[in-house]
Amino acid sequence: YPGLDSHPQHDLAKRQMFHFGGMMSFDLHGGAASAKKLMTHLRLTTLAASLGTVDSLIQLSASMNYHFLDRAAQEKMTITEGLMRYSTGIEDTADVLDDFEQALASV
Repeated sequence: YPGLDSHPQHDLAKRQMFHFGGMMSFDLHGGAASAKKLMTHLRLTTLAASLGTVDSLIQLSASMNYHFLDRAAQEKMTITEGLMRYSTGIEDTADVLDDFEQALASV
């Protein structure tokens, strides 16, 4: 996440951005099966194709945004079966962290 001082491109991001956003991507070991299991256990986060609202939203990129590409094309773009995009909403931070912890424990 480029908003962290420890990110290798943090200085570049600071020059290019006024603020750091609340969207991030992560790749779960176990691919689509793990990603789907995680999504079923999240209580505060909604599965959505669009990530533009005040609610926390999540999506499985390979089967939602890039479903029209075959697996080889997705891999060329580094879109793995477990790649998820998460957009932070305005929920209480502690609630979101607790929700993710319990959902990750299921994977």
